[in-house]
Amino acid sequence: KDVEAAEHGGQQLPPPEAARAEAPAATGKQCATPAAGTSMLQRFFDERFAPVLLSWQGKATVLALFAVLLAMAGWSLPRLEEGLELLDIIPDSSYLRDYVDNARSVDLWRTDNLLPLEVHFGELAYHTVEVQRDVLDLEDRLQGFRRVRGPLTSWLDSFLDWAAARPALEEGLTPEGLLDVGEERFYHALDEFIADPAFSFFEDDMAGRELGVNATVPSSRVHMFHTKLGTARNNVHAMTRTRALCEMSGISPEPLPWSTGNYIYAEQFATLVETLVLNFALVLAAVS
Repeated sequence: KDVEAAEHGGQQLPPPEAARAEAPAATGKQCATPAAGTSMLQRFFDERFAPVLLSWQGKATVLALFAVLLAMAGWSLPRLEEGLELLDIIPDSSYLRDYVDNARSVDLWRTDNLLPLEVHFGELAYHTVEVQRDVLDLEDRLQGFRRVRGPLTSWLDSFLDWAAARPALEEGLTPEGLLDVGEERFYHALDEFIADPAFSFFEDDMAGRELGVNATVPSSRVHMFHTKLGTARNNVHAMTRTRALCEMSGISPEPLPWSTGNYIYAEQFATLVETLVLNFALVLAAVS
């Protein structure tokens, strides 16, 4: 004790119990007092912003604001359109106005309104008239959709036209123009069709099939175009309607439509509402 007194200027220190008794009782207000050197911004967040935000009134306000944002986004985003009309932004005195008019007169930018569309088929029993009828019916239905147009490149349609001109196969043609000659004879005729130089390019549309080796057609495709798109809404409509037509065809395995680049773009808008709802649900969980 003498040593402790010497270290404190010769004054005798009170016992610990007395020191605790003399200390003022801590109040909640004193505990909340910010330490010296705390910035005004930090004190604002600690004392004003956080209590208001975490109150039930603050939470209700945040939820209401996000509900308004969700409604605005859900209404406006599907209505977004791409780009502006060229002639609306080209100055009246610019030579580009004549260039655009001339380019459109010869359909120079035809690919802007024609996006490639492929419909892929799995392994089917093409030698049966039922399968031939279903495939050709789907092709007709797709071309009847206002956002799909030809020229249609179909190996099956071309093969049946080729077979109709062959006297050896004439007796196997049905009144509908389908070929009913049995499996072996059908695929033998298909080998002759692919071997014809005028139709040999169709070999690329029948993946995995080798002449004289594999009778069936493991995978095939037909070609056409999407048209009259222009807006996000039209792109989504073209994609979903084309898929629906393939699903309703009754063909098994179900045909798969694909438009390179276009469908990846349209998928973003097709799932937009679900993404907004999910984000809103996460906000609800975060502020609740």
